[in-house]
Amino acid sequence: MARHILSIIPASRRATRSENGLNWAWAAFCLLQIGLVRWGTDAAYGLAAGLDDVGLALVLLAFFGLLRWVSGSILAASVMVLTALFLAAACLANELYHDTFDTWVGVQSLAATEELDDIQSSIVSMLVTPVLLGWVLLPGLLVGVMCSSWHAWKPVSPVKMMAVGLLCLMAGSGLRVDVANQQENHFLLSALRLEARRVIRSQGSYDLKGLLGGLSVRELAPPMEGYQRPGSDPQPLLQRPLEAKRPAVRPNIILIEAESYRSAESGSYGASLSLTPQLDRLSQQGLLVENFYATGIQTVRGELSALCSTLPALGNSALYKRMPEANLTCLPDILSQMGYENLWFSAYKADYAGKRPFLVSHGVDVVYGVEAHGQKDDVMLGWGISDEAMADRIIERLGQAQAPFMATWITLSNHHPWSWDFPIEFPEHLQLTGNDSPYKHYQRGLYYTDHAIGYFVSRIREQSWGEKAWIVIVGDHGMHVFPKDNQLTDIQKLESHFRVPLLILAPDVIEPGRTERVSSQIDIAPTLLEMMGAKVSNAFWGRNILRPTTSEPSPVVMVGENAASIVLDDERCMVAKVTCYENAQPQCGENESPAPASHMCFRAADDILTSMPNLTRLEPARSARLRRILDLLTGMQTHLETHNKLGAGDGWQDAMQVELSKLD
Repeated sequence: MARHILSIIPASRRATRSENGLNWAWAAFCLLQIGLVRWGTDAAYGLAAGLDDVGLALVLLAFFGLLRWVSGSILAASVMVLTALFLAAACLANELYHDTFDTWVGVQSLAATEELDDIQSSIVSMLVTPVLLGWVLLPGLLVGVMCSSWHAWKPVSPVKMMAVGLLCLMAGSGLRVDVANQQENHFLLSALRLEARRVIRSQGSYDLKGLLGGLSVRELAPPMEGYQRPGSDPQPLLQRPLEAKRPAVRPNIILIEAESYRSAESGSYGASLSLTPQLDRLSQQGLLVENFYATGIQTVRGELSALCSTLPALGNSALYKRMPEANLTCLPDILSQMGYENLWFSAYKADYAGKRPFLVSHGVDVVYGVEAHGQKDDVMLGWGISDEAMADRIIERLGQAQAPFMATWITLSNHHPWSWDFPIEFPEHLQLTGNDSPYKHYQRGLYYTDHAIGYFVSRIREQSWGEKAWIVIVGDHGMHVFPKDNQLTDIQKLESHFRVPLLILAPDVIEPGRTERVSSQIDIAPTLLEMMGAKVSNAFWGRNILRPTTSEPSPVVMVGENAASIVLDDERCMVAKVTCYENAQPQCGENESPAPASHMCFRAADDILTSMPNLTRLEPARSARLRRILDLLTGMQTHLETHNKLGAGDGWQDAMQVELSKLD
């Protein structure tokens, strides 16, 4: 039959079709990529993005043609196939990353291939049939068609095609408002542009004054109460106490950083069906911080902020991995000078994400990963042994610790993809039915981790060293996972992603209650230091959560992969795709439609986690001011990190010891 049809078609036409077969296959491949990105990530499509897509497709096809002319068939074909496979793999990675973090993947995350083994369970859980068909099988078939069409392909005017492609890319750049906006960019070109912007920011000589453009460091990062921060060289974040003080009390301190533990499902934070009964119970015994935020989207970033009171890097891999000996003033370092032993616990590998070298360089004496406590008969629950089993091992090890001590525990059982066989009897509404959504599994993981935290706190209080210990319970980050039928706006989802619990249990020191002060993980270390009554030089970005209510507010920065959001008192600029909503808050004005944007700036009169919050758009001048503060804060972090000036300089521990010795 095929031969009969071919015999009817004139040979010249068959030859033309054969010569153009690769062109059509390449066009189909590129159109498939566009559709997968736009549909898979729910990203709007604008003219600038269209010019990006057309320009990139033409430039690459012209490059294949030129390479064939210059180098011959085999090399050119190999480059074409590898390029197509890379684009298909990047498109798949972008889809999986977006499903997890609600943002397009960045260059640094694409390059983090050394962590593929560690996140294998998460990747496999997301490779469901539609993903395998759309993001793997179809691109693979089209690559096969391109290969079969290669020998007959005759490139037509590749130089002119290259010129047209470059003109399209230039035209798109002229229309583009923001390189981070999904409506205006090809996903891969957006990642490259953001990486180029980050690299440019990090290059050049040190010039913080020029970067801040007239603003002072103090205006962006106010000092702690009773401190002075001159903001001058050589260490602009260094703040010194007006009067140095030794700690009035030296309690044992236990910091519990709970994996993927967010506020939206907690009764303590207003959830109608609470998945955190233990936190709800414990919140009656301590101080609950109502408006508390994670600074990043990964454990290693939240841990950095909690221990060292510094912001994570925007658009780069975690500081732990890149600069294990970064000049920072971390709480374990400070407590070491006050006679503390510092311990760190995890059910996973201590070397993951560069943790061990960083922790050891910043005051942690005992790094207790699975290498130290793992046993042959351990029963794994996802990434490690269960949180309950780990709690028992920590209790045993802390019984041998030198008091006073600070212990940090990174829980693990609630790690994505949450589909573990949890050793607990769940209530009826959390029972599995056989066709359960990722959100259902997340609910179960959250409930189990909360159960394990309650068990751990109870066991601590049974110990002689734990009866009066200070216990801090905080979420390391949230998760972008929701019920299928949710009616949440992008702003509400972002709030859920970054909003995490913070509960401070300090018997006889803090009265049970609540505070509405807007704060984040960078405020944990300063708060603990102030609670101890200690005042020593440091380079903390954060401030004491318990400071007087009349004190000026501090900005809260939430750092994502490609963009950051900011909260300053009741005003905020949050990462968004449009300027306003037509049928939700903050609502567009009369005769106004949503326009492409990188941020949505508004004033929140209500808790955004509520079903219908009252949100009012900020005036243009206020929006511009808040956006400028956000840009300067993230830019300052990049600049200071590049020049290793985030801390108090070399020898600051010795200087602090001298500072304390004068009080003897």
